[in-house]
Amino acid sequence: MSEEPHRKSFAFSDHARHIACLRLTRSGWGVESWFGGAADRTPRMLTTGGQSLATQLVPLDDGRVVLTRPSGGRHEIVLLGPGEGDHEAQERTLARSDAPSLRLVAGQGPSWSAVAVTTEEGASSLWTVAEDSTKLRLVVPQNRLQGMLRNGTRLDRHGLRMGFDLLQEGRSRPVGIDLITGRVEPLTNPPAPGGAQGAPEADGTGRLLLAAPDAETALLVSTSASGTRLVLVTDGVERPLPATALVDPAGGPTPLPIALSPDARHLLLLVTEGARTRLLRGSLDSRALPVEVAGDAEALFLPSARWTDRLQVIGSTPDEPSRPWVIAPRRTPPARTRRVPRRRAVAHTEVLPGADDDMEVVVYGGRDWCVSRHLVIALHGGPEASWKLDHSPFFRRLAKAGIAVVAPNQRGSTGYGAAHRLAVRGAWGGPDLDDVLRMSEALARRRRGMPPMTLYGESYGAHLALLAAAHRPHLWSRCAVSAPFLSPESLHGMANTSVRAFLARHGAWPHQPSGSAHEPRTAEACLDRITAQLLVVHGTGDEVVPVGQSLELRRRLAAHGRREGEDFVVREASGGHNVLSGPQGPRLQEEVTAFLLSGCGALTPSGGGDL
Repeated sequence: MSEEPHRKSFAFSDHARHIACLRLTRSGWGVESWFGGAADRTPRMLTTGGQSLATQLVPLDDGRVVLTRPSGGRHEIVLLGPGEGDHEAQERTLARSDAPSLRLVAGQGPSWSAVAVTTEEGASSLWTVAEDSTKLRLVVPQNRLQGMLRNGTRLDRHGLRMGFDLLQEGRSRPVGIDLITGRVEPLTNPPAPGGAQGAPEADGTGRLLLAAPDAETALLVSTSASGTRLVLVTDGVERPLPATALVDPAGGPTPLPIALSPDARHLLLLVTEGARTRLLRGSLDSRALPVEVAGDAEALFLPSARWTDRLQVIGSTPDEPSRPWVIAPRRTPPARTRRVPRRRAVAHTEVLPGADDDMEVVVYGGRDWCVSRHLVIALHGGPEASWKLDHSPFFRRLAKAGIAVVAPNQRGSTGYGAAHRLAVRGAWGGPDLDDVLRMSEALARRRRGMPPMTLYGESYGAHLALLAAAHRPHLWSRCAVSAPFLSPESLHGMANTSVRAFLARHGAWPHQPSGSAHEPRTAEACLDRITAQLLVVHGTGDEVVPVGQSLELRRRLAAHGRREGEDFVVREASGGHNVLSGPQGPRLQEEVTAFLLSGCGALTPSGGGDL
C-alpha cells in the first residue's frame, strides 16, 4: 500500500490547540492528530482503523478526541484518550443514540465536551456530551424546536451559548441557544421593507457565517427582497458592514468567509478560481478592499480555518498532502511552518479547446505529457464538481507509472461562473460531452501516430466516460469507470430518496442535447458502440449509485456479445461510493493502473471479479 497520506474531515478544537482528521491506513480510516496546533509538528495516529468517512470528529484542546460513528443503525459517541508510548489511544464509549440523524458539533463547556444535534420527523433536539455520564443531556426537546439546526459554532468564550441556522419551511434564520436553560433566541432579523429594522419579511432568510467567541460577536448574512446585508452582532446590537468587505480586488468571484479574527475586526476570505485558490484578508472597520495574504500558485486551501493568536488553515500542493499550515495575515508572502522544496511540479494546468470555448484542465505527467505513450482523460463526478490543482495520490500513481493524466473541467464544473456550472442543467450528457469530445479530438490530432488514448471516470464522470467511449470509439483503447450508472432514469429506479431528489434538483432530465438530436445521450442507449476494453469498479455498499447499476451493465455488455474477462471486467469491492479512496483503494488503484497500461490481460482473476 502507498504510504502517501490521504486525509479527510479536518476539524479544529475550540481554541485551535488541537487539530484532528481521518487518514487512510492499511487497516482502514484512522484518526490522526496534531496536538498543540503546531503545523510543523509530526502528526500522531490515535487509531489506525475502525473508522469510516461517516465518522465525525471533535478534537478537544487537551489532545483528546470525541467522535461519533454509525454502529448497527445507532450512533456511538466515543472519547479517545492518549495511549501509552506508541500504543493506540484508549477508547471509552460516552453515549449511544437511536436517532436517525446525529451530528456532532465542537462546543466544549464547563461540564461537557461537545454538543450533539439530532433530527427526527422534521424536529431538532440539542444535547450536551459529558464525560461523567453515559447518557446525553437534553438541552432543547424536539417539541420546542420544529425545523432543522444546521452548522453550529460557539458564541461565547465559556461555551455556554451556541449559534445555529434554523431551517423552517424553506427559510433559514440564525439563532442563539443557551446550553444551560435551552432558551432559543434569534440573532437578528432581516430588514423590513424600505430598509428599516423591524419584523422580518416573509421571504427573508439569514445565515450565521462565523463567530469570534472571545469578542462574543457573530458575523451574519441576511437576504430579503430589500437586498443582502452583512452584519456583526454583539450583545444583540447589529452593525452593518461595508459591501467592500466581500469584494475580490482582482475582480474574481465573490470570496467565501472562512475565519473571523479574535477581535472581530478582520475576516479571512477564500477565493476559488477554477483549479486554484487564494486567501484574502478583509477589514470590517473600513471600506478598504481585501488584501491578498496567500496566493501561492501551487497551493490549494480548504474552506476550513481558525484564527486565534495565529491563523491556521488546511492546505495542500500537488507535491504535499493536505495538512495544517500557519499563515501570516499580512501583505508580505505567507509564512508556512513547513516549506516545500522548489522542484518541477508534478501537476500543472493547461487550456484546451471545448465545444464552444476553451476550458481549463489539470495535467499530471511532466513536460512531454501530450506525447506520452499512455494518456488518460479523467472525468470528475458531480456533475457540479471540478478537478483541483491539489495532491492526488491516484493521479500521482498514474503519472509515476508513465500515464499522463488530462483532467478537464468541462461545462457543468464549478469554479468558472454560473453559466459554466449550469450549462448541463436539464442536459446531462450534452454540453459536457461535447466539450470532452472536442478536446479529445484536438489531442488526438496532436498525438498523430501515437497509441489511442484511454478514459477514466468516477460516478457521473463514469457515465460521461462510457458516453465518450461510445461516441468516438476510434479514439480509445481502454476505459476504466468507478461507480457508473446507465442513465439518470435507470439510476432513479434503483436509488434512495435523497439521490432521487438530487437528480430532480440538478436537472438530470429531460435531456436537451446540443448537436445532432439523433445522438444518444445515455450510456444504456449506446453500449453497443463501445469497442474499447472496459474495467468497471463498484463498491458493494455504495449508498449513492447502487452496485446494481454495474451488475446491469455487466448483463447488457454480455447481451451485446462482449466477453467478460477478455472485453470487460467487473470488480465488486467492499466499500462505499468512493471505493478507490477507501480501504480497498490502493489495491483497486493498482488494478486500474495496470488495466490502463495493458488492458484486461493485466488483471488477475479474483473470484468472479470480486474483491
